[in-house]
Amino acid sequence: MALTNEAGGGAREGVQRAAEGARSVLAEFLEAMRSAAYGILDEQKARAAKEVGDIAEAVRCSARSLAQSDNPAVARYAERAALGIDRLAEAVRQRSWNDILADTEEFARRRPTLFVLGAIAAGFAAGCLAAAPAAPGTPGKAREVPEPRHAGDETPAPLPAAAAEPGPTRRAARRPVAEDGA
Repeated sequence: MALTNEAGGGAREGVQRAAEGARSVLAEFLEAMRSAAYGILDEQKARAAKEVGDIAEAVRCSARSLAQSDNPAVARYAERAALGIDRLAEAVRQRSWNDILADTEEFARRRPTLFVLGAIAAGFAAGCLAAAPAAPGTPGKAREVPEPRHAGDETPAPLPAAAAEPGPTRRAARRPVAEDGA
């Protein structure tokens, strides 16, 4: 009987050590995943800050152009907008993801309508930037998005010139004509 208790106790200790080892491996794995995720997020943050900075420069160029074309009031507004966009780019560069997320959540709670409108505008701008063709001489090019197709879909053949002209409907234009005069 004493032998059975000792064997059971040894087995329990072995299971506990295996469980602790598994927890340790899992904790290390999760830490490595978290570190990799933060690395990717930091890369994306730097890329976003650069894009925002590029937008600020484009607005600044527009301001200069407006100043030269006798629109000084509009040029001042554009320059102020460029400064604000520059501040946003710098904030994105300098702040941590946790700070940015906390500020975004606070802003969404304080001004939900403005937050939704900003999210729509940001999505639209991101879509335009993603769809814009690459400048000549730069690597990469705009992605072509194929039209959705369903199984069994076939591309329709082009219509003959007569069928494309106004007049009878396509169905009428495709009907075979009886040769016997009937």
